[in-house]
Amino acid sequence: LHHSCRYRKFEPQSLDSWCNRTAHNQQCSLWLQPDPKDACRAYCSICAKDFQIGSAGFGAVENHAKSKKHSDRYMLKLQKESSATSINFYFKPQRSSTSNPSADGTNGDTTTEKPSTLDAKVMKAELRHALNIVEHHRSFASADHGIYKTMFPDSQIAQKFKCQRQKTTYLVTEAIAPTIRNEIIQDINSGSGYFSLAIDESNQAMGSQKFLSIVVSFISITKKKLLILPLKTVSIPDGRAATLEAAVANTCNELGLRFKSCVCVMSDGPSVMTGRHGGFHTLMDKHAPHLLKMATCSLHHVSNAARAACDKLGKKAENLADLVHSYFLYTSRWTRYEHVQDMLELQSHRFLRRVETRWIQLLPVVNRLVEQLEGLREFFLKRLRLENPNDLKKESVQSIQSLLADDEVEFDLLFLQAVLPMLDKFEKAFQGNNVKIHLMYIELRMLFKELLACFLTKEHVASNAKHLSRMKFPFEACLPDNQVFIGEKARNFLSTRESADVKKVCIVRARQFYNELTQYLQSHLPLANAALRCAQFLDPSKVSLVDSSYPVGLAKEMHFSEQDISTIDTDFRRLSLALCSKDCDKLQDVEVLDFWLPVVNATLSGVGTAEEGSVYEYPALRKLVLAALSIPHGNAAVERVFADLTDLFSKKRSNLDIRTIDGCLLTRGFLKSTGLTCEMFHFNDAYINAGFHARHSWKQHLERQREENEEKQKKLAKERELAVEIAQEIKKATHSAQLQAKEESIRKRRLEVDAQADRAAAMLDEYQRQVAALAIERKTLEKETEGLKEKKRKLEEKATKSTIASYFKK
Repeated sequence: LHHSCRYRKFEPQSLDSWCNRTAHNQQCSLWLQPDPKDACRAYCSICAKDFQIGSAGFGAVENHAKSKKHSDRYMLKLQKESSATSINFYFKPQRSSTSNPSADGTNGDTTTEKPSTLDAKVMKAELRHALNIVEHHRSFASADHGIYKTMFPDSQIAQKFKCQRQKTTYLVTEAIAPTIRNEIIQDINSGSGYFSLAIDESNQAMGSQKFLSIVVSFISITKKKLLILPLKTVSIPDGRAATLEAAVANTCNELGLRFKSCVCVMSDGPSVMTGRHGGFHTLMDKHAPHLLKMATCSLHHVSNAARAACDKLGKKAENLADLVHSYFLYTSRWTRYEHVQDMLELQSHRFLRRVETRWIQLLPVVNRLVEQLEGLREFFLKRLRLENPNDLKKESVQSIQSLLADDEVEFDLLFLQAVLPMLDKFEKAFQGNNVKIHLMYIELRMLFKELLACFLTKEHVASNAKHLSRMKFPFEACLPDNQVFIGEKARNFLSTRESADVKKVCIVRARQFYNELTQYLQSHLPLANAALRCAQFLDPSKVSLVDSSYPVGLAKEMHFSEQDISTIDTDFRRLSLALCSKDCDKLQDVEVLDFWLPVVNATLSGVGTAEEGSVYEYPALRKLVLAALSIPHGNAAVERVFADLTDLFSKKRSNLDIRTIDGCLLTRGFLKSTGLTCEMFHFNDAYINAGFHARHSWKQHLERQREENEEKQKKLAKERELAVEIAQEIKKATHSAQLQAKEESIRKRRLEVDAQADRAAAMLDEYQRQVAALAIERKTLEKETEGLKEKKRKLEEKATKSTIASYFKK
């Protein structure tokens, strides 16, 4: 086999392979064609013009796709095809038709589905309708209408079209999302089998749920690109490391993914993830020691380092941003400030809100403040005193005036405007879904060295370039004040200040900023990670420049067998020899996948997909490359999933269950990753059958619900009858008890009355006895009285007689 024949497949001008790719979210197969006159030019069928590709390669195609004229015409073409495909194809009366996969799009499956029955056509229309709702984040309740029947009364499909809220939900959760997930699993297993995971948990519960998002990345052989998809979103009770580890393991087992084929698990860097004793990665190492020892997300570390360094400057600049944004939220105040903008000829831009959780979000806020600084001083320090003096009494206005008059605040703004772009550039470079793992090592070290060179001598940085993770920052290596990088604007600002103390303080604060920033990065970034260093061989421009120790070193880090490592060494040497005799300068602009996919698919019978019985030319290197290309270079993909989750889980849609949330996120993520839309998506037999199965399952579910409801109704009826009987029995028992209680009360009362009567009779007898005794005593006393009276009478008579006798004697 001649290497020249094989090498032609690696040429960047291979339009056949480019047609399967997307440029600026546009399917190239819809418009990109080769120029028959010149092999170095391509033809755009939408713009009806050719353009130069030359050495720019696929970048020229992307530049053409980004042009405004082409984008407008491309959208117009999609709208026309959408109306022809989505409406006319489904809703006009059709006698016979066949599906056109080229117009309908492709999901990487070459099989076509030809609806032969009306039900299949209706199901396909309903699936596309559900996909459209998910793609555009529309509420499922928006499907509660029958407008299509009214719009297309002469269409059989429209008359049978029934896809309202409940049906749309189960088509997404039971048909579209499971079929997409099965395609993903099949795509992983049919390729190299290697994949990587990235996880993150929601910082706070949404509604009553806390979510864990699991994102998978792998090289799709069928789609010929890196796919980064939300594999599963699960609800978790808490954010403990053991809970996260169990959720990841259960998800892989549930979906049939071989966890031994997982290359690494990427996450952010909190203690629950990185703890040495009970962290997530520690638990994963115990159960899966083969996982690549990658550092946590470098994008998070760079953002956190910037935040920590800004804290060293103080909170004055951030406080000014917060106060200014809050003050101008009122329309009347902003209207007055617009007059200042017009007078000073400033850009009519509103002030931005500072968000702590966004990566390097302080930079646009600082840029806006610097842009409007002159206007702010004119408004708060001059005009406000004349136009609205009452505002001067407010504490917020007084704080703004104080900050605007502070030299340190202006220096901080100008200094941050000069320094933060270095960090922002790195963040933006690695936020995409393209293969960037081969650039991570050199870019991390370059960023760190650039920051060191801002306040340390270049000799010290160069002498410690090989051990950046251990280098010191001695005072002797610091640059003099006039050479510390603070930006030209900040330096010009200090030159206008007369006080030497102000200049000295500002430079010292800048040094503190750099010191905190670099120390944080040094302690958190993987500046000496062996896997990242060895992954540089994936760069097409370095394949012929590096030796086999790079792929061999990466294979050792990934725990390949000794036999595989030896074969990898041999495969890479043969590949390097094949490239040495070629023009390697052409590989400078070749995309990573454009170079490696033909290599890994090359067989002994030629370059292409291996057929049954054929043997790959680089079998061990193929496994290593496909595994290495799946390594995520950050956790940005998970953050994008949470952004979609925030849009999906709004206040008006807070009752979505976890299956619906997972289905929507997976479907939307698949559309984004593959560059498809609801118009371009190809529904093959698997989707149609899944739709029918979902409908059948839903009908069975409704039937079971109906039967359960009937059983519940019968049970409730029996319970009501039993309750009535029990109530009657209770009523009877209560009445009987009441009667018994009354009888007992009467009996007790009767006994009490009898007792009282007995007591009264006894008292009466006693009284009668006492009366009789008194009567007898009375009679006795009367007799005694009569006797005494008689005695008295006799004595009186005797005394009278005696007196009379005495008188007469005298």
